[in-house]
Amino acid sequence: MLIIDIGCKKRKDLQLTLFTVLLLAIMAAGTIWIMANLQTRMM
Repeated sequence: MLIIDIGCKKRKDLQLTLFTVLLLAIMAAGTIWIMANLQTRMM
């Protein structure tokens, strides 16, 4: 008999979503930081 734990799957989906959001936030912040740094150097 196979018992499927719905709560565990939801938690893993939430962790995956939060990790994805974290990675996107880091990439966006890094891009903005680099662009601002380049703009300052060009002035």
